[in-house]
Amino acid sequence: MPISTGGAGSWVHDWSDIVLPTSRISDELVAFDEIWNSWVHYALEYPVFRQECQDFARNVQGIGKLEAVDPFWLSVYFSVLCAALLMMDDGQAEELLGSENMAALNVDELCRIWYDAAVFCLHKADFMRVPHICTLQTVAILGMCFHIFGDADLGSHLRKSAIRIGRRLGIDTGHSERAEPLSTEAQRRVWWTLVIVEWLTMPYEPSEVTEKDFAVPLPCPVDSAERTTPHKVDPAHYHAFMARTARVYHRFCRAVVYDSGSLEQSVRAADDELAQIIETLPEHLQPDLSCSIQTQEDECEEPWVTWQRFDVTLVLLHHRIAINRTLQHLWTQSPGQYGWARAVSIRSATDIIWISQNWNQPVTMRKQWSIHLSLYNVLADD
Repeated sequence: MPISTGGAGSWVHDWSDIVLPTSRISDELVAFDEIWNSWVHYALEYPVFRQECQDFARNVQGIGKLEAVDPFWLSVYFSVLCAALLMMDDGQAEELLGSENMAALNVDELCRIWYDAAVFCLHKADFMRVPHICTLQTVAILGMCFHIFGDADLGSHLRKSAIRIGRRLGIDTGHSERAEPLSTEAQRRVWWTLVIVEWLTMPYEPSEVTEKDFAVPLPCPVDSAERTTPHKVDPAHYHAFMARTARVYHRFCRAVVYDSGSLEQSVRAADDELAQIIETLPEHLQPDLSCSIQTQEDECEEPWVTWQRFDVTLVLLHHRIAINRTLQHLWTQSPGQYGWARAVSIRSATDIIWISQNWNQPVTMRKQWSIHLSLYNVLADD
């Protein structure tokens, strides 16, 4: 995993500091994004973006021509390269670079250059003065990278700015002609990606946007007959789950901070809402240690299904801890009355640790997942 370099300053100060990938490396990283990262950030539409990248690789032969390319589009492109290389298995990434004679720079260095190149291009595009959909796309993708580089503050500032820009573009209404050629559904998904991260931020901080501030439907999975991708199941089910979970947690946090009602009632209500979400999940996302034959077949044909179920389980467990632990000061005083919340927290933390110890997939592919130390504090309080 790349070493955190937060506060060390950008590695890219001029166009000449940017390293372009070979055509093959570009194709491989974009293909990786389409399979493994696109359903996390949901900032792009494939196959359109893939074709744009292929056209770019053909037309831009040298670093001197970069300045002639739309910097907004470049910010998206470099964010995709960075996130893909970061999440790729270390051995696979090193082999890819070595096969194209780019081993002079190691994986960590290239990730950092492309990360800083994405931010550099945003500034070159004057993104704070020029509202553009590419700003939302770039920030949504870099959301997978900020914490890895120790740039949590930068990520927070850019995300809040992107949400404001999205509202200026009118995406908060459900569709904006100013955000075309992104389709209506694509606009909604990238908006929800930013809102999901904004609302699931821990510890809680006042949000840039509340439910009353926008009218954007939840991400909508597409029926197989209408799908333009060959996927057997729609990855967007995961995105819809994340949006619904974020909405529950956001409501809970606002209730705790601003309402004078019963804290216990708020905790029970939020936990019940999470349980209702679980009940409505499609079979392939059910957080169950045992899988049906159909789910096993889906995982064989669509390897990302395993990761989605893994992420869904962690998100649910992690936020059950966050919600129920708000009663910790009460369960220490009245364990008989509030012991149920303590039991939920400990059981959830134990399940997370079990998953971490028994997970047989490459951890490198989910570097953006950060389990907070609070779960270990729960066990310590036992």
